[in-house]
Amino acid sequence: MVDARVHPVAWVADLVDSILNNTSRPAILVVCSTRARFLEQLSAGLSDQKREAQTEASSENSELQCLETRAHADQHPLLTKTIGVLANSSRVRLVFCPSLEHFRAYLSSLQLAQSTDRNVAACGATSIVVLDLVALHYMSSEFSAQGLSRTLALTVETAARTESSIMLCECEDAVVLRNPNRGHRLWDLRLPILSGPSRPEDGARQLSARHVAKRWFRFEDDTATMGVVV
Repeated sequence: MVDARVHPVAWVADLVDSILNNTSRPAILVVCSTRARFLEQLSAGLSDQKREAQTEASSENSELQCLETRAHADQHPLLTKTIGVLANSSRVRLVFCPSLEHFRAYLSSLQLAQSTDRNVAACGATSIVVLDLVALHYMSSEFSAQGLSRTLALTVETAARTESSIMLCECEDAVVLRNPNRGHRLWDLRLPILSGPSRPEDGARQLSARHVAKRWFRFEDDTATMGVVV
């Protein structure tokens, strides 16, 4: 049985940090956007963490602690050389899929390439982590139960054929805060049954994205700690 999960995680920075530091398993991070947008989200999320850390230190009226916190934040390795950290990792593969066509083509090719990759096989089961897959559907004509089902079925099929686990994460927009079109809330949006030009507000019969995904995926408790174990 495929380990297929939907995990709530707040920021892209949290997700990347967990993938790099909280597991020894090989991982493929599939980013459903461009490289530029990924870096923008990562940088904004880390900057927000930095501001929060500085505010917390300042509130304790400790000048020394505040200075130490700022120095630590400025030296955050992910902020200045994220792609380098990921690229130099022997177990993390970073892939950008800015469209559904790119995403589906990548999964199809992965089914063939992964089965003959002895190096990956020797390291143990691979974790496939997909970032912002629902958001990728949202701006397309396939934001429907039909379109999402097609994609989710392909992700689970890929995981089964490559003997991998699969985890989906929808992160908040760190650039436009409280963006209603990003984040875990997208799973509760209602979709038309069939793909096409209609939108959920048009009045056609609808299902929630969560309802569609539960056919294959287990939703982890939203109240759990926002860490990620892959």
